[in-house]
Amino acid sequence: MNDRERHRQFIERLDRSRPATFRAAEWLHKKGYNITIPAIQYRPFEEAPDKYLDSGDMFIEKDGKTYRVEIKHSGYDFTDKNSWKFKSMLVSNKAAVERNKDSIGYIIINKPMTHMAIIWNKTRNYWFEEAKFASNTQKVEQFYLCPLEYIDFRNMAND
Repeated sequence: MNDRERHRQFIERLDRSRPATFRAAEWLHKKGYNITIPAIQYRPFEEAPDKYLDSGDMFIEKDGKTYRVEIKHSGYDFTDKNSWKFKSMLVSNKAAVERNKDSIGYIIINKPMTHMAIIWNKTRNYWFEEAKFASNTQKVEQFYLCPLEYIDFRNMAND
């Protein structure tokens, strides 16, 4: 796969991620948070990627405090830790986590967008690194994973 094709696929994934971000925003808004979702800035292929790094997927504000949250839409259907077929959950690419140190955590939305897993940054001492194949870059990269016992699972319809 060439760089231009990889860039095209990145834009497609970015567009597909939007519904999960807005689903999480709706849930958080019902919980009493003010929500800000920054506009997406699409990088032209010829431009340098570092000029287009986002400042976060979402910002939540309550009681005068603002927190950054990263949102992921999983390809797996899960409802709780018993339905997750692995012993840990992928947080994100190591480089992205290192860039996003000011994030309060990561919200991973299940495939049908009915449940979420919240991985709080306060559990970071328990995260571990693992090399995994990244389908988006077609390379093996370092990722952070979080053991299931430190993940907060929520039913978005009933919570």
